[in-house]
Amino acid sequence: MGLLGAIRSYVEQMFFTYDVETFSSPVGSPYDSARMQAIQARPTVDRALDTTVVRSMRCGVRRGERILRPEKVEMYRYGPLTQPEGRRLSANA
Repeated sequence: MGLLGAIRSYVEQMFFTYDVETFSSPVGSPYDSARMQAIQARPTVDRALDTTVVRSMRCGVRRGERILRPEKVEMYRYGPLTQPEGRRLSANA
């Protein structure tokens, strides 16, 4: 076991000792500001995708119900897509 393996093992043992766990949300989950921090937004023309998780970028950490570090996510935001000249793009573009 190398140095990184030893560090990982130590951190996992500390998490277990203090009942701390990591968590991440599946793609398509609704955005939850109590557990997540949106650090990127991806535009969409589909209203059904608005404020859903595109991907988890860094897992969150919690102890019981208490969030110690929110999960960082990219989420969809509904709105018209435009080109730099201001022309609208079709949803199929």
